[in-house]
Amino acid sequence: MPDATHCIPEQFLENSALISIIKEEFNADLRQISQSDINKALTKKMKTETNPILVDIYRQTLQFFS
Repeated sequence: MPDATHCIPEQFLENSALISIIKEEFNADLRQISQSDINKALTKKMKTETNPILVDIYRQTLQFFS
């Protein structure tokens, strides 16, 4: 994936609000969440997102966790 134009510092990615929201969505289903689940959710959100800033942040987060 190409580098993102919009990004946040890497030290904040692991505990970002984005990851917290995804974990909460999975916890609502009372499931264990894996890194694969997070990656799939980020990919799905990235494909449907129209805001280029959020797309870049999703891409950056996927790269960080890959």
